[in-house]
Amino acid sequence: MPTILILDGHCAAALALTRSLGRAGNRIAVGANRGMFAAATLSRYCNLRFEYPIPTDDADAFTALVADFARRHKVDMIIPVTDWTTYPISRYRDRFDRSCRLSLPSAQALETVSDKYATIELARSLGIPVPLTWLVRCAQDLGALPDLPFPIVVKDRFSARWFGNRAVFGSVAYAYTPTELRCLVTDRVAQAGDVLVQSFVAGMGIGFASFASNGDVCLPFQWRRIREVDPRGSGSSSSKSVPVDQRIRQFSTSLLQRSCFEGVAMVEYKQEAQSGRPILMEVNGRPWGSLQLAIYSGVNYPLHLARWRLEGITPPREIAYKQGITCRRVVAELTHLDQLRHGKPDKWPGSYPTLWTTLPRIAVPWYPGMRYDDLLLSDIRPGLAGIANWFRKRLGRNKSSGRTEKQVVTPLAVEQSAAKIVGFSRTGRVQLLDLGCGSGRDLTSWGVTASDKVMGIDIDGRRLAAARVRFPNRTYLQGAGECLPFADESFDRVISGVALPYMNIQKTLTEIHRILVPGGRLSLSLHLPNFTIAELLHNAIPRPVPTLFRLYVLANGSLLHCTGKTLGSLKGRTESFQTERGMKLALNRTGFINFSFSRGTGQTTETFIVEARKSKVMRPLAAAHAA
Repeated sequence: MPTILILDGHCAAALALTRSLGRAGNRIAVGANRGMFAAATLSRYCNLRFEYPIPTDDADAFTALVADFARRHKVDMIIPVTDWTTYPISRYRDRFDRSCRLSLPSAQALETVSDKYATIELARSLGIPVPLTWLVRCAQDLGALPDLPFPIVVKDRFSARWFGNRAVFGSVAYAYTPTELRCLVTDRVAQAGDVLVQSFVAGMGIGFASFASNGDVCLPFQWRRIREVDPRGSGSSSSKSVPVDQRIRQFSTSLLQRSCFEGVAMVEYKQEAQSGRPILMEVNGRPWGSLQLAIYSGVNYPLHLARWRLEGITPPREIAYKQGITCRRVVAELTHLDQLRHGKPDKWPGSYPTLWTTLPRIAVPWYPGMRYDDLLLSDIRPGLAGIANWFRKRLGRNKSSGRTEKQVVTPLAVEQSAAKIVGFSRTGRVQLLDLGCGSGRDLTSWGVTASDKVMGIDIDGRRLAAARVRFPNRTYLQGAGECLPFADESFDRVISGVALPYMNIQKTLTEIHRILVPGGRLSLSLHLPNFTIAELLHNAIPRPVPTLFRLYVLANGSLLHCTGKTLGSLKGRTESFQTERGMKLALNRTGFINFSFSRGTGQTTETFIVEARKSKVMRPLAAAHAA
């Protein structure tokens, strides 16, 4: 009986693999991040459970632990499921015994399909339709781009960008104005080194799966997305098997063959709304989220993969699979509804689903041809536990998202409440607040380690939803910097990356000072005057309203430079630039000490870095200001 280790037990594809290969009589071990909910570990087909440290924090240590587990339990095959584990296992593949097969393509093929820009360029050379795409290495590169209709997609080149043994998580965001585009590009380039700027493609999502072996591409399977977890674009919450489109099959076959890829892969397309053309989005050279749909339809990719890797049995060229099978994931459908509660995003082009039209469709529990990929009567525990975990996280989030005059959220209260996602008990770890966290970000460059307990706060609920997906081990709250929902002396450190310029600086610094422990540390990155001047010259003039607002920003920054204070908001918006003199005045007035100032490095627009500490002894003047 072969022993198969499936990594990334928290994701839907891992559960599909566990059930399929377990039913076939294999001994299944499931690995998952330490402390993370992993539905696949609860399956009746899971014989061994294995927890490991976060792979993206230390690929070397993670791989060493997996290799040791594989040796001790005589594992015959390892299947990494996500980009977070695939790269480390590939990079250190020589650590694994020859008797242990790795479900991986060659390192070169993996690099090609993981690199979204390389994939787009290869597809373009093969005549495959792709979105207009540019690789941008600094914000100034935007000036060379042609005018594109908004929204514009800002997408990381890799789902996980590795720097040594650590990774920066990729993201996808939408810019609706030139200013938003510049800010998004600046932020991503600062974190990842470059970013893709891409034209927006409206249309239905289509997935094409196949099995590549010895230069041949076989076992084609196709589906369309009925609903996506995030209606703006993401993995599917409901999908349906459809006949294979021969154009898509030809495109995908050419792409995989030229990539020299071997194994199971999913190629993602958008069917352009106007022309009906399939437009290539990306390639997933690993198991994908809707894998269970293919199994229900009759194409058991996990079983063929195991037989090919372990026994050398080549898969059949084609299977007449069932068409019209619909597969839904309950927790993904719930998240879809949660997204719809916020309504159509401002400036979103075209149609957008509504809560009240979608809810009746999701409320129908069954109809002929409909299946669930998480709920299965013969293996019910993973599905029920996943639903319970979804509600537990949302209830905890709602309870911790507000502030009244009589109630504040404290890290200790978060830890003590069973409904909270992550505890913030005083265990000797650094308690850290990411102020203006947006959609979440890697904080390694700020010196943050995996042992630090991180909480993020931002005013944008949609970006917070993305942050919770990217960093499930952190806690995220919705709130404003001018009125932080935390008790006094709650945090050891506050970090804010280019967020303070969009807040009332004196009020926010007072709040930061209040929540920091004595001796607590403040780390900021800020806008220099040349950023605002460039915005005025290149993105505002000659339009009256943007020009007026940029002049207000210049006035606000000048006032800060002279007095350490800023003006009130202009029609609900606040923004300013910062100088060393202005920040010294503002920090000193609020009670901070030990200022240090430096400039941000890299190829992006230069930023202004500030470090300061809260005094261990409250001075009377500072106390008066803080009051």
